[in-house]
Amino acid sequence: MPHSIPSAPAGTETESGLNAKASPKAPKTFFRPCELRGKSILQKIAGVRDEGGFAMMRHPLSQPRPNRMSSPHPLRMIHAPSVEADAPPAASPQAASRRASRKSVGWREAFFRAAGPGVVTGITMGAWLRLLAQNRFRIHPAYWPKAAFTTLASGLSSTFAVAEKAIYGRRIAATVVPPPLFVLGHWRSGTTHLHNLLAIDERFGSPSFSEVTIPSTFLTGSPVLNTAARFLLPATRFEIDNVSLSINAPSEEEFALAQMTFHSPYMGWAFPEHADYYGRYVNFRGVPEHEVAEWKAAFLTFLKKLTLRHHKP
Repeated sequence: MPHSIPSAPAGTETESGLNAKASPKAPKTFFRPCELRGKSILQKIAGVRDEGGFAMMRHPLSQPRPNRMSSPHPLRMIHAPSVEADAPPAASPQAASRRASRKSVGWREAFFRAAGPGVVTGITMGAWLRLLAQNRFRIHPAYWPKAAFTTLASGLSSTFAVAEKAIYGRRIAATVVPPPLFVLGHWRSGTTHLHNLLAIDERFGSPSFSEVTIPSTFLTGSPVLNTAARFLLPATRFEIDNVSLSINAPSEEEFALAQMTFHSPYMGWAFPEHADYYGRYVNFRGVPEHEVAEWKAAFLTFLKKLTLRHHKP
């Protein structure tokens, strides 16, 4: 894993698309108010929304917004300098409704927006420091509370991770994974609903929200970490939709793989300045073989842990 995301002089092309110069006529932006309709899958996965809850950094070519320091984006970790861009399109009724609902959120939602670690919730200390190094430790002051909470939580996660490896390491390695059932689909196409329906079938084991957010520690740390999550977790996915949210809700394993390997487009939510770099992992085209091998090994380990816990395919 590289110590930092590779960079190139402005205006040059790179494999990941980092530092590619945007056209002055069509400036590139990930966070201007707009509908998801008509956007590329990379932009959708990397975080097109004007609001959200995962990021720690603002895309350098995103639209400037008033009072951004007083209202940090709940999914980001870093701001980057804004540049002038074309005027955003008029806000849709759906966007206006979302903004109105955000003005009346409870304290849990407010905490999640201000200090919640988002996609790196259960990351261990070592992995967190490597991720920060990969992004050159660029945390804007508006997101220091997020970084501080993540750092504090990562210390606890590391303790449970060491215990889990000592207690379950051999059993995990010896576990045989039965053929899994995968749900594949486009963003916002109903895959969450289908996943929830399949999870009701007792023949299948499904990764829960708890398991995908603490993938390195859920065999040992669940009792303690789930207690904290019940107290802090919002009732719904309030920055995305009104689907209910709980520690036992079925969730996609991509969140776990994002933490375990960083080889995920979801890391572009936390570090949108490097969304193009992390966007390579949508289809893994041009990704080095050793990173593909790391991703496969992490996925197999996660499936083995789920099988060990649920004893189901």
